[in-house]
Amino acid sequence: MNQTILIVDDEPGILEVVKEALTQKEYEVHSAEGVDAALKILAMNKIDLIITDIAMPGKNGFVLVEEIRKSHKNRNLPVIMLTGLKTKDMVKRGLELKVNDYLTKPVDFNKLFTSVAKQLDRDKTEQSSEISTNISDLNALVIDDEQDILALVKEFLEMNIKFAATADSVDRAINLLSSNNYDIIITDVSMPEKSGFELIEWINNNPDWIGIPVIIMTGVIRDVHSVMRAQQLWIDKYLVKPIDLQQLLSSITEICNYNSRRTKLLKISKTMDDRESQRAHEEENYLDRLRKSIQNAKQEGIKVDQEMKKYSTGNKGKDYFDLEMKKQSVEDEISAYQDEIINAKKTFHERKKHIIKLKRSLYKKLDNLNI
Repeated sequence: MNQTILIVDDEPGILEVVKEALTQKEYEVHSAEGVDAALKILAMNKIDLIITDIAMPGKNGFVLVEEIRKSHKNRNLPVIMLTGLKTKDMVKRGLELKVNDYLTKPVDFNKLFTSVAKQLDRDKTEQSSEISTNISDLNALVIDDEQDILALVKEFLEMNIKFAATADSVDRAINLLSSNNYDIIITDVSMPEKSGFELIEWINNNPDWIGIPVIIMTGVIRDVHSVMRAQQLWIDKYLVKPIDLQQLLSSITEICNYNSRRTKLLKISKTMDDRESQRAHEEENYLDRLRKSIQNAKQEGIKVDQEMKKYSTGNKGKDYFDLEMKKQSVEDEISAYQDEIINAKKTFHERKKHIIKLKRSLYKKLDNLNI
């Protein structure tokens, strides 16, 4: 049975040309000139793929995808979006709605045929195995301060994956990460000098490594604090020693598949947005407190000036000189607050630049997942 595609565009000419091209490739094709018409076709037919324009009168293509994702029947339907201009906001919105691909107008039919074939093949794979990763292609980095555990895990993994590198400390792990490519990190928590949590904090602040699948191994039974810490650091799996090697293998398979990786990257992106909003509020409050401190100091300076004016030129004693010292102290205090504001703004600006770099890396990783 031929696979069925629904094309949605408000321009009849585009609908006709795209429909004819796909029909020649032996796909069954339905067409709709708007969102409402498309939803009716979806309700009455089994559709395998949607190709939709974004900019349409009334309801746009994103509205259509929103409705599709709400539907139990069609929520996992692959979607290709057509657009005259691909913007950052558009890509971000598409990622949130799990849009599978973008093609720019005028449509390049070779690219269209390639994308259609890829999405339909991916959909079949998802239905049969939830896009299980071929773990035999994976490279892992295992970190533990106990050499016997490293040797055991390495030997077992290399019977199932491509390669497993090992490190017995966080610093050695960071050295390896600086010059090699890995697909998953498996790390102990409690180690001398630096813990596994510190390694993962480094990973999450590195554009090259943020979002990589991570498994924690620990000899300590999970407590509320460590579980919350793991969630804050976007750790995928938390395994208790002695490690069940088959459970480790199952965990690797689970967290390295397409859906798990995509879900994690989107979760990190959303969490970063939420944290940034909170930090921006806290930073502004901090600057406001400094500004108020400056105003208070200036008011104190005005009072000192008024007291000093009470003394005549020839009648300046100890009290007057005490006021002079107080005025100098107030001026130094104001200067210190002003310097603190300048330094704080520089720090906030550098941190925001770093966050932007991390988020660009996340979007790139999400894009690469769809290739």
